[in-house]
Amino acid sequence: PPNSQQVLKISKEQLSNDYFSSFFINKLEKESYHVPMSEYPTLYHKYDWRKEFSIEMKRKRSVFMIGNINKKYYDNIAKEKVFNILSRRAIADFIFKQKYYININSIIELERYIESEIDKKVILIDTSVNFKIGGEKLKIILQGFDFYFAAPGIIIPQSHNIIEAMSVGNIPILHKTYANLFRPVLQNNINCLIYETIDEMNNTINKIFDLPDEKILNLRKNVSEYYIKNLTPEAVVTKIENNNYIKIFLQAEGISLNYLKK
Repeated sequence: PPNSQQVLKISKEQLSNDYFSSFFINKLEKESYHVPMSEYPTLYHKYDWRKEFSIEMKRKRSVFMIGNINKKYYDNIAKEKVFNILSRRAIADFIFKQKYYININSIIELERYIESEIDKKVILIDTSVNFKIGGEKLKIILQGFDFYFAAPGIIIPQSHNIIEAMSVGNIPILHKTYANLFRPVLQNNINCLIYETIDEMNNTINKIFDLPDEKILNLRKNVSEYYIKNLTPEAVVTKIENNNYIKIFLQAEGISLNYLKK
């Protein structure tokens, strides 16, 4: 506000794009802050990103993911060999061959699946060849599922889709490397499900289909609590306002990756 006495000043010396290497060599852990990934920017100013949902609502005991899986881009994270993580394309190629995978070719088919009795499947929507879901409908669709497969991005693990999924209580399934880049880190069987190898990923998927309802509900509550405390715009701003951080690390994709390479 124009006449406010409470002005927060952040100097350029406080800001750094050295986002990833700071996880390994940061000596200022308590005095620094890693600004987390956001939802896709359009959701904040164009759509109802604060979509309310019921914690206890019954959902599909299925795994969902929507995003670009084009081999031209989504094998790059494995080729870079900077992060010890499976690429989105490698994950998709494996899942496409499994009995639990179901092919969905349109938004109408997807809505029919959510309303049907069919369950315990994995749905991967490749937006480069299938279809896209607009921001006005995305959160509604996400609320139809218990789990979200948080596959990594093009050259870094982070992708907007995990934040969007967690905002409506989807339980993320993700690689250990990815989980460890959250602050605080995501914890296996508490607010996410973690794997390291393709076999572990497969076993995790097969096990979740028969998890007790109580376990699913506890995981969903923990995910929602984590999101509110750490990933909302309010949470980010509050942390910066209430702490005199020496360093605030900003994730800048390729720029941040180059710092880590060096």
